[in-house]
Amino acid sequence: MNRCDGSSRDLYTAPVQHIRRFLPEIGLGALLLFFACRELGTFPAPWADEGLFVTVAKMVASGKGYALPLLHATWYEPYFLNVGPLFILPSALSMAVFGISSTAARLPMVFFLIAATALFSLFVKRIDGRHSARLATALLITLSAYINTGKPVLGEIPAFVCLLAGLLFLLRPSSWKRNVGSGIFFGFALMTKITFGIILPSLGIAGLFALWRRQWKEVRSLLIVGLLAIAVELPWRMLEMQHALGGGLMSELRNFLIGNGETASLHFLSLNPGLLLTLPPLAFGVFFVLGTVGWWHLRKRIPATVSVTSAAFVLFFAAYYLNGPGWYRLLLPGHLLLLAFVPDGARRLFGKRMGAIVLVVIIAAQAYWQWDHRGSSQSLESGRAAQVLMRTYVNQDLLIAQTEVFSQLPMNPHWLFLIPNLSFSMPAAFHTVSGMLCSVPILLKVSPEDQRKYRPEQLSTVAGRYVLVRGYPCPYTLP
Repeated sequence: MNRCDGSSRDLYTAPVQHIRRFLPEIGLGALLLFFACRELGTFPAPWADEGLFVTVAKMVASGKGYALPLLHATWYEPYFLNVGPLFILPSALSMAVFGISSTAARLPMVFFLIAATALFSLFVKRIDGRHSARLATALLITLSAYINTGKPVLGEIPAFVCLLAGLLFLLRPSSWKRNVGSGIFFGFALMTKITFGIILPSLGIAGLFALWRRQWKEVRSLLIVGLLAIAVELPWRMLEMQHALGGGLMSELRNFLIGNGETASLHFLSLNPGLLLTLPPLAFGVFFVLGTVGWWHLRKRIPATVSVTSAAFVLFFAAYYLNGPGWYRLLLPGHLLLLAFVPDGARRLFGKRMGAIVLVVIIAAQAYWQWDHRGSSQSLESGRAAQVLMRTYVNQDLLIAQTEVFSQLPMNPHWLFLIPNLSFSMPAAFHTVSGMLCSVPILLKVSPEDQRKYRPEQLSTVAGRYVLVRGYPCPYTLP
């Protein structure tokens, strides 16, 4: 009888102990779902870049192909978006099932956030143990830039998923299967977001380091990975460039790599160095110190290919950010990968106990910042503007010049999409209003101060700063 009671208690306590062991992971998962699903369709507010990508997804969902509708024309596989189908097609499928809305478009992005978080936790666990994985994952989830970039239909987090998968393959002993897996995922990362092409020079730095140490097997492995990444990405890029109407592939690559000569290198530092004193760059600076210390300590415990590639990836993105217009999104991928090394760095600098306290304080501060809806716009103007157009102007010819509004509208032959000139090879007919279209009102987002530049009869308020403008000079091109 007693033996049976003991067996019953064992059967009961075993699953309880198993659940208790994973309570931190369960709590982190719940926190991730809360932040990822909270106000999914409205926070962050839809904005310009997302609107372009959602518009392509909307075209796919409507059966019109992977394309952008531009005035009376259609541009198939628009290369200048610099993103791939990995996240646009799931958004298209979601809108095909649930209807055209920001919530439907963003729903697949929640799964990308879940995948990125799970792979990140696994990556940190393999290089630094479970305790560090929990702390690093908490730093990741509470980082508002991570959630607020992951929820909109943007390419950074889906590409980050592929990057982590490729690094996880490299963590294991080298084999041709793991090299193939790593190369494929790195290629998907590059295809999904072109800025992740930084992984290629990062692999090159790791290859040079292996060559210097005469590690011929690692050199061969990295060469295979890099070539496969290019082989995966190149067909999609070639497909896009079939529809390029300017200088072709080499001109586009040259323009992306070295610019068009209008800005000097490191012009961000020289023109607006004060931005480096804002919170995101300062936070990155703190994590950079902690992450560098952690990386230095962990570098001998993980394969050199992973440690050198990771370090080069972070440094290249930091340089890319400093050489750009100051958008924090340009730094975000490096920031996210850097977090993997922060817990160990905090332990080395402050000790095990104090290091944990420092990280918990940072996690709490980040969580409050995100809870308070900081870091991104809460504006509902674009949604209200879309509702007014669908309710009042459904049968009126309009030019919609705000991507964040157009992406929320159903397909309507009366509504044409107008965007600025986003590429030097874009034909004028795709972005210039002329001829009969000059009499069609344009939906613009105009601040109250700028509205004073127009005559009262030229403007009709739609919602907030969104107005319909008539009597504009023609031909007209968006600034």
